[in-house]
Amino acid sequence: PEEIWEIVNDFVSSGVEQAREKYNLNEDSRDWKVEFAQDDIKNNSILKEKITPILYRPFDIKYTYYTGKSRGFICMPRPEVMRNILKGNNISLIVVRQQAQFKKWNFSYISSTIIESCCVSNKTKEINYLFPLYLYTKSNNLQELQQTKRPNFSPDFLKIIETKLGYLPTPEEIFYYIYAIFHSPTYRDRYAEFLKIDFPRVPLTTDNNLFTQLSGYGEQLAQLHLMESPLLNNLITQFTEVGNREVIAGHPKYQKGNVYLNKTDYFTGVPENVWNFYVGGYQVCQKWLKDRKGRTLSDEDILHYQKIVIALQETIKLMELIDQAIPGFPIT
Repeated sequence: PEEIWEIVNDFVSSGVEQAREKYNLNEDSRDWKVEFAQDDIKNNSILKEKITPILYRPFDIKYTYYTGKSRGFICMPRPEVMRNILKGNNISLIVVRQQAQFKKWNFSYISSTIIESCCVSNKTKEINYLFPLYLYTKSNNLQELQQTKRPNFSPDFLKIIETKLGYLPTPEEIFYYIYAIFHSPTYRDRYAEFLKIDFPRVPLTTDNNLFTQLSGYGEQLAQLHLMESPLLNNLITQFTEVGNREVIAGHPKYQKGNVYLNKTDYFTGVPENVWNFYVGGYQVCQKWLKDRKGRTLSDEDILHYQKIVIALQETIKLMELIDQAIPGFPIT
């Protein structure tokens, strides 16, 4: 946050071409211009409160300066969606509408912050869509916003669930059920052709025991992916340090359970299936470190990476349990 605050103040006080050169900005486009970005900051009060966490890539939270004004500091901030994340406690489902890559569908993730448009894939066809669990009333009154919210489900969808189960679960229970279904390997395989061309569909069950079990698994997945699960403290890796902890060019490299930052510094005990695990278009354990090329990892960075390994290991286990719980597709 401190770095963003310094950048914003420096950026807005620089000349257009000076800012472009200093921050290595490309030529202006139709939707984003250096001048527009500077005007956005100047015209909307420079406030630290506008610095907000943003999901950049899986398990990778960064910070940005968010005014919510289109074609400003952020090209397309999507305030009609993101305000529901900024104005109250919320979680959101992330999926894509089309699949461009020739591999298994795995474009399901979660966020409690606003997101970057490529957080689960940077392919043009796989632009990311964010579905908040709750929608907040449009208002400038923060207290009113916190009190006035509604689940982001259509009435018809809720009626179908209530008819099938005989009661209406909480919005969170429905969200977690959906999240579990989207992490079923069999679901991803069976409906692969449909998942390539449109949003994933939600098969509903009449079996309350199955619904409850899957919702529980989905909640565990959500806690892991939001880095809130107590399981993340049960580390299985160690960090061996001889050099300066810098991620150098050509790294990270994986070899027999070790993930090398350079020739001398590495994590030990990383399972191969965890190293190879993808969320959307990103091989998570590789991508997180690759994005830090040239950076010296802090103690916090090292611990966070070790927790990512646990989160992915537990995700793989839960995906297997989800498949074991579902008797077959179509779900009844």
